[in-house]
Order: sequence, then C-alpha cells, then structure tokens
Amino acid sequence: MTGVQTCALPISKRHLTKRLASLSETEQFFYEGYKRGQAPLALPSKELSSFLAVDPKGMIEALTDLYDSHKKWDYGTSGKGEDFLRNLCISCLFATTPDWIANNLPEGSVGGGFTSRFILVSGAENYKDVSWPPPPDPKIYKRLKKDLERISHIVGEFKVEPEAREIYDKWYEKIRPWAESIGDARLYNNFSRVHVQAIKTAMLLHIARKDSLVIEAVDMKKALILIKDIYDHASEAFAGHGKSPLAVVMDRVIRTCRDFGTITAGRLLKLNYRDATKKTITEILENLEAMKMISIEHSEETRTTFVKWIGRR
Repeated sequence: MTGVQTCALPISKRHLTKRLASLSETEQFFYEGYKRGQAPLALPSKELSSFLAVDPKGMIEALTDLYDSHKKWDYGTSGKGEDFLRNLCISCLFATTPDWIANNLPEGSVGGGFTSRFILVSGAENYKDVSWPPPPDPKIYKRLKKDLERISHIVGEFKVEPEAREIYDKWYEKIRPWAESIGDARLYNNFSRVHVQAIKTAMLLHIARKDSLVIEAVDMKKALILIKDIYDHASEAFAGHGKSPLAVVMDRVIRTCRDFGTITAGRLLKLNYRDATKKTITEILENLEAMKMISIEHSEETRTTFVKWIGRR
C-alpha cells in the first residue's frame, strides 16, 4: 500500500462505490498470514455543500451505511453490474456552517444516522489574526513530512495497557448521565458511538508520539478530555436546525450575544432586521433569558435595554 488516496469532489454514490471497488482490488494488506483486499479512502472537502452537490441523498445514504467498515459490501445498480467492496475504511473531513446545516440537511440526517457518524467540532472564536502568515519553518516541515511517511508504514493491531483500560471503563459508565446532562436529543445517537470515537482518538494521539501500537494511560486521558470538550459544544453545530421558525435567527442572536458579551437590544435588531422584527427579537431574548443564557437589564436613564451573555462560552 502506498498511502491513503483521496477522491476528486463532488461525486455521486455510484462514483464512490466504483472507486472503492477498484481500491478493493489493488490495495492489500496481510492479516493472519493471508493477503486481503481493502478499500481505504480519504474524502476531504472545505465545503460540505460541494461534497453533496451532485448526489446529496445518495451520498448521505452511502456514508451512513459504509461507516461500519464492512468486511464485504456490494452495491448493484440496474444495468450497471455490482461493486464489491472489501474491508472498508473511509475518512471524512468536512467543513460547513450551522446556517448551511439548518437550511440544507434533511431533518432525518440531523440527529439520525448521518451526523451521528461524525465528530462535530464546533468553534466560534477567532483565536488568531495574522495579516501576512509567515512561511512554515522548513526544518519542522521536513521533520513532519518524514514522520507522517513513517506513520503511514506502521501496520498491526492496537492493544490497550491495563491502566488505560481502567480509565476508559470508569469513563464509559458515565456516558449516559453525560448525554442526559447535555440535553440535546439531536446528539443522543452520537453518544451511542462516542466510546468508539474516544478509542480512535487515543490511537491517533499515541501514534503521534510513538511507533508502538499500545494505547497508554496518557493517551486515553488526553483523548477523553478532547472528546468531552468537543461534545460539550457540539450542539452549536445544529443551533439553527429545528422545526421552530425562529431557529435560524435564534442561533444568530445567540452567537452575537456570545461574541459581544454585552450588547443593546437595539443593536441586535439592527444586525438582524432582514430576518426578524422587534417582536421576534423580543421573543427570542425572553426565551434565552428563561434558558439562563442571557440576562436583560434596563436603564431608565438612557432608556436602553442591555443584553448580557451568561451562558457557556
């Protein structure tokens, strides 16, 4: 194997399965003394909308089913034969916005099969402003490239050391209470797979440090911290997705309040007048205050209403 290949985007479900079938014939690995076919493929896209541009329904269905890394999977179409896929391993890295999710993903894919297959990394803060980014350090770049090439040749089965297993077992028992504390039904299916994501994250953290295939306690601890931070903010990815007609505007108001810290109700209306009336903004603020995400203060002297963010940043 020469390394994981990528696929030109956008593609259809038929194109994807044909590519995976071709890989199943050419990419091989040894397991228990036998040579076996496999289909590893990376699907990176700076815009999820571009990835789903040609065949959104088909691609959502395909990735939902192919997530489970089937040992053997076949896909047939009328008059075009069948694609036989073996030992699947598809990696996806997509970027999008809460507004795009709210306006484009079908109701059943959010909180259902499709989004629950992904680790939803949501961020709102811009932690760095650099007008002229400097070129990468050539020494670091060369070392990183060499290390990644070395990692690509590591093969074998991961083991888990006893201390790391004990840490994982104790954490696993708390998954259900943790899911209930988040209180977002759209993430419940994600929590049914969070333990697998934690183990995969620990594997990646370890292989970044060492060439051995043994998950150590330090890897497991770091993985669980990362996963917890991601899931505690994952709801923000779906902030505007819902049946309420206020969902999209409410999400925008939440982000604005969070970013400003303190803002006047009049400024909020100016920023959202294209999508909401004063009555709508007032209703949203009342809901957010009831949810204890903001506090509302009135100044009789200036006749100004101030909105202060007190929710989770």
